[in-house]
Amino acid sequence: MEKIYFISDVHLGAHSARIEEIKLQRLSAFLANMQNHANILYIVGDLYDFWFEYRHAIPKVSLRILFQLNQLVEAGIQVNYFTGNHDLWIGDYLQTQIGFEVYREPYSVTHNNVQLFIAHGDGLAKGEKRLRFLKRIFNNPINIALYRLIHPDIGLPLMKLFAKKSRERGENP
Repeated sequence: MEKIYFISDVHLGAHSARIEEIKLQRLSAFLANMQNHANILYIVGDLYDFWFEYRHAIPKVSLRILFQLNQLVEAGIQVNYFTGNHDLWIGDYLQTQIGFEVYREPYSVTHNNVQLFIAHGDGLAKGEKRLRFLKRIFNNPINIALYRLIHPDIGLPLMKLFAKKSRERGENP
């Protein structure tokens, strides 16, 4: 029987240094426990509060978690990452360098004779037309290319600020 774990909406980098350290310790312990027990890990969106990949730069938030996740992959644990509303802009880094399988759309899969529908959830409800519209804008290749023209030292903090303001208003970016 496959042992399957799920995590979602950790939002690393969203809070004060003290809260982030507590989150990192707990997540690190959870991942360390998985090393000898899990077959599959599903990260169902928003591991990071904001993730945007430039061609030669990634956010430096909690890189030790990426290292730990890479260790899981190297131990033979399948790590599947579903993009959420805070990490729409995942490029190929997590696939090529860390070893994740990345999914941008909901996915149905069978494990242990149980059919699962896996999705982050944002934009799935019929009443979320505004969010689906924003998602199309954010995922537009031209908009992504234009944003990449902004230097990472400006672009990454700017999007982190946008995510924070959106969260304070109770919206989803």
